[in-house]
Amino acid sequence: MKNHKCDKYEIAITDYVLGEEMDITKQELLEHLRSCEKCLKDLSNWQNIYGTLRTEAYHNRPEVKAKWEAFIKEVTSKPLAEIKKIAGEKAVNTDVVVGGAAGAIWRVVAYNGKIAMLNLKQETKLPDKTFERAIGWLLREDKVQITEAQQTEFITLSDKEREQKQAGV
Repeated sequence: MKNHKCDKYEIAITDYVLGEEMDITKQELLEHLRSCEKCLKDLSNWQNIYGTLRTEAYHNRPEVKAKWEAFIKEVTSKPLAEIKKIAGEKAVNTDVVVGGAAGAIWRVVAYNGKIAMLNLKQETKLPDKTFERAIGWLLREDKVQITEAQQTEFITLSDKEREQKQAGV
């Protein structure tokens, strides 16, 4: 059954994720999200969809494709070293494990604006290795930047990423 008190928040959630102007204040939306599990889930789903679309758009850029093709050419032009398997060894699906963790971190950083690295680690509850790999992934893709003040590291979206988010790219 549909909850009509949530009607005005459905469009606001979509506008918020896309960086569009909302018909309600951000504060009103955040207060509603604190008390409505359904709308909080909708927000998470919209953020996941938007993140996926942004990633696909990024990887379809000609300069990114060219960079990737050059990398593949370099790697495939060299002879492969022999790799011996260890009993029980299995590959880590980095797209799922690290990419998913990077997406979770990106959403927390985008929501908070700036967050202490220790707080981010606690909020995401990611294993140490996965957290570090995901941060590395985001840094390499110029999605985030790290600053330091008073012996505390902070993480924010990079200037380029904030501009793209605001432009709706």
